[in-house]
Amino acid sequence: MEIEQNIIRIQRATSFQGERCVGIDSGALTSMIYNEEAFQKQIDSIRNSLFNFSHEECVGGNKIKIQNSEVFKVLTNKKKKYKLESEEAINKINEFLKKYNINVIPDTRTNWKIVNDLYFRGKKRNIEVHPPDVWIIADFKSKGVNLVYSNNKHFRALCKLLGMSAPDFFTDEGQTNKMYWDVFGGHKNKKFKKKR
Repeated sequence: MEIEQNIIRIQRATSFQGERCVGIDSGALTSMIYNEEAFQKQIDSIRNSLFNFSHEECVGGNKIKIQNSEVFKVLTNKKKKYKLESEEAINKINEFLKKYNINVIPDTRTNWKIVNDLYFRGKKRNIEVHPPDVWIIADFKSKGVNLVYSNNKHFRALCKLLGMSAPDFFTDEGQTNKMYWDVFGGHKNKKFKKKR
């Protein structure tokens, strides 16, 4: 007597519902601090999330470390468009972090396993891997971050390798151009260009 075998396949699909854990890189944070109005969609997801994180490499942790952070250097650089004074930049950074309850992850460099995995997976897929970025991403992953805002495409690609959502993020100028495109159906300069 033959026994008939039935094969049952079980496929498990998971989806995330509810609040997210958001990580914010220095470029995105700089743009949001300087021009909050242009990033309402991202700000809303930060406001509605359970946990928000940035990294000590990006914003420092105290007044001394803030002055050595990437965000501070960009906001106070006289060659960039922001050109803020030191105290004003420190105040804006602190106010933004406090207003949206953004925690700063200390730079401990303890997630070697994630860093090694990310480094080799990134190299295998020809994604540029930079030392500060992989440490930031590893710390985001260890804190459970599942949504990352960054204007660096390599940073976003590395985050996606670890299963984090990393949508495109424009700088404040790019976001303004996108808003013009959405509202007027074209680039801001193209729409209002005078005909000769």
